[in-house]
Amino acid sequence: MRFIDTLGISHKLKVVEHELCQRIEAELAKLGLTYPQYAALSYLEEKTMATNAELARNSAVTPQTMNKITQNLERDGFITRLKNSEHGLKQDFRMKPKAERILCDAHALVNEIELKTASRISKKDIKKLEQLLDKCLQNLNSF
Repeated sequence: MRFIDTLGISHKLKVVEHELCQRIEAELAKLGLTYPQYAALSYLEEKTMATNAELARNSAVTPQTMNKITQNLERDGFITRLKNSEHGLKQDFRMKPKAERILCDAHALVNEIELKTASRISKKDIKKLEQLLDKCLQNLNSF
């Protein structure tokens, strides 16, 4: 039995996330990418260089899963592995030009899905939604 004060937002968020991820995965598959690969490459595009742990955190996967993802991205010529100058055991990753080209196409596909997702929502409401989700995340990180 659901408690009266429970809003059920966790279920709504999960359903929306699931639908959104399925649609994004289907489109990215046309480029030969998975959503976690796309997330990792997008992070590298923004930060230039990152460790496996940073990529895992940003992509919402475990470090072990990200290790396999980076192996595949490296095998496919999208990233290169570098020794970390500050810590001998850590390795950094950097995007190669091949990744920049495919990432441009991937961004266009994801952007189109996001625009369709928000097509009947005002810009003001989208901004408010982003703010509310940020607050939810802050609340979750505070306990």
